[in-house]
Amino acid sequence: KNETPDGSRPLYMQDPAHKPSVPGFLLMDEVVPIKDYSIFKAGDVIPYRLPAKPSGSRFDVKADSRHADGRWTVMLHRKFNTGQEDDVVFDVRKRFSFAIAVFDDTGADHSKATRSLVLDFKR
Repeated sequence: KNETPDGSRPLYMQDPAHKPSVPGFLLMDEVVPIKDYSIFKAGDVIPYRLPAKPSGSRFDVKADSRHADGRWTVMLHRKFNTGQEDDVVFDVRKRFSFAIAVFDDTGADHSKATRSLVLDFKR
């Protein structure tokens, strides 16, 4: 979250020495602390969320999605064995139960959890 410890104002801004790599977003890799709040004028927008590149176990699962005919299709993929001790090692002879949560990106913490799903490898 981009806020001071007391939550009264933003803590970070875009590093003025670098052009944003993703216009409209404030990436954690590109921020500097705000030292002088007087540089901002009415109407300036500073994002609240600071996306950061995932790493480690969080980065093992990749996702692709598309919206067509009023429905979303989400495709997840990862290695059978990620090498991470907190990840299950997939075995094509076994079935694996799992669930996912999908966030609606409205800026609030809205999510939709799926019912329990089963991953069953076709042989």
